[in-house]
Amino acid sequence: MAFKKIALLTVCISTISGAHPIEDLLGASARMRAMGGAGTALSADDSSVYYNPANLARCASHLVSLSADYVQSNFSVDNGTPNVPVDQVGSQGLVSLGGCFKLPYDISLGFHVTFGLPNPMFVGLRTVDDQFHMMMYGSGLKLPSAMAGIAYRPIKQLSVGVAFALSGGATLGMDMNASLATKQVQSLLSGPATASVAAIAGVTYEPLDSLFLGITYRSESYGAMLAPTHIVTEVAGIQSIIDPTMEAYLGYSPHQIAIGAAYSPLKALTVGVDVTWYYWPNYSGPFLQFTPPPENASAESALSKFVRAHNTKFSFRNVFMPRIGVEYTFPRDIHVRAGYGFRPAAVDLPTGSANLLDADSHNVSFGAGYRFVKTKNVELSADVYSMLAIMPNQTVEKAGSRYTFGGSAWNGGLAVTAGF
Repeated sequence: MAFKKIALLTVCISTISGAHPIEDLLGASARMRAMGGAGTALSADDSSVYYNPANLARCASHLVSLSADYVQSNFSVDNGTPNVPVDQVGSQGLVSLGGCFKLPYDISLGFHVTFGLPNPMFVGLRTVDDQFHMMMYGSGLKLPSAMAGIAYRPIKQLSVGVAFALSGGATLGMDMNASLATKQVQSLLSGPATASVAAIAGVTYEPLDSLFLGITYRSESYGAMLAPTHIVTEVAGIQSIIDPTMEAYLGYSPHQIAIGAAYSPLKALTVGVDVTWYYWPNYSGPFLQFTPPPENASAESALSKFVRAHNTKFSFRNVFMPRIGVEYTFPRDIHVRAGYGFRPAAVDLPTGSANLLDADSHNVSFGAGYRFVKTKNVELSADVYSMLAIMPNQTVEKAGSRYTFGGSAWNGGLAVTAGF
């Protein structure tokens, strides 16, 4: 019974983490989201900090942008039981603030910050269980993101840039004592917050007028939660001690390489195309993992069995995601946009006890923009977009169970940008 109390306490201090930052899934800026996220060679505003920092050099002027977005996920599981609970983002509001600033000597700076509302940050961790969890549209979508970058244009046709993304984490220590005699469990979980920095680097080249080629590398990023744990149990006056380490990722983003092209065959028409490679096999999953110390790794105590039982392996894949976006400009500075992206599943269908769910999805987007103020010193514009991700039903068959899952997620928003 003492061991059950420990397991229960571990679950109570933990719920679930996410698999990605917001931009990996939804993109950045209303214009780029409306164009399917094909921004590697196309972006020319604060979203370049994410898509390709070199494109900061293409900002037409100083600009500041504020956007409000809303995400609604509607994924379900059918296993013959009504109203099956699914861990997903549900409804979530987002606010983004960004800027791009032109400096002397062909240098440009930019930043982009996104956080959720009403809760700017949600962190949850849980041990592996048999509940249903959406890998890409889970609770981790509520983690904030912050990026800043710099670009330099040595010649008119070439620009280079680098940016840094900040991720938060924590290094915690937990002391736990459990006793059957007193029927008490005492624990202390404390420690400092930590931060990790990921790099984004890009190059943009203009070989012909109105043709831009871009390439971007994004390093692996995540906020790590590490908790060296000291557990003491007492059964019939006999103490057992084990010192495992609990660890988990908070908002994981894999290594990525994106290549893209943007071309304007007509003055009023722009087309962007991207392909992004995501290296997921380094990811251990969103669940809390336990690592016994070397001296306990082979022990057959109940605590050691508990530690090993709460770890699991997932089959994550390398994936290539293509995107395409188009923009047509009508007279009076009215822009109409559309985009499409195909996102392959990043993890195989479940075969063990854990149910981490993902499947191929089709992302369709539309949007518009309008510049409603244009003076000598100031320009004001507004952009709106709507994006729908459709995940066709998939069937999972494994020992003792069979179910289908699928659904959709919608997000839309409004951005106001001031150029000066």
